[in-house]
Amino acid sequence: MSFSREERKINNAKQEKITIADRPPAAKSMAEGEIVMAKLPNKQLGMFVKYKGILWRTYLSPDGNEIVDKSLTVKDSIRSKKAVVNNIEIVNSTAPAAHKDNQIYILSKDATTSNESTLHLFLEEDPAADTNLFQSGDAASHKLQIWINGIEYYIGLQAVPT
Repeated sequence: MSFSREERKINNAKQEKITIADRPPAAKSMAEGEIVMAKLPNKQLGMFVKYKGILWRTYLSPDGNEIVDKSLTVKDSIRSKKAVVNNIEIVNSTAPAAHKDNQIYILSKDATTSNESTLHLFLEEDPAADTNLFQSGDAASHKLQIWINGIEYYIGLQAVPT
């Protein structure tokens, strides 16, 4: 029995059932256009699609939490009704060559006297000299080395009375 042109078109356009696997597939084991769902070691469900020879993937979760395998690039901004993180770990890094308008950079850099990491801020505005910052009775009891725009400073600190 021969099929009409429309019947052949419908048969060829039909998508096969999505395959469910025990582990993520390898690109070589998949046919072009194939879709595979697999449970990952982190217990998320992954959806894998082979398109133009490249294996594409996205992860699904039952609770809305997301896990990112590598770097996360945000093109606009992050908005949250809850805290984004509890703490931020910053490793020593290189400051940018120049500032960008309306932005600051928060980095980590070793202090020259101790080779221990300290705060490094890269700002649009440079610190201003102020000899009257601490009056005679308000002298700083502690100091902290900090880098601002590539220059190392001491910040005078005074404990807040409790």
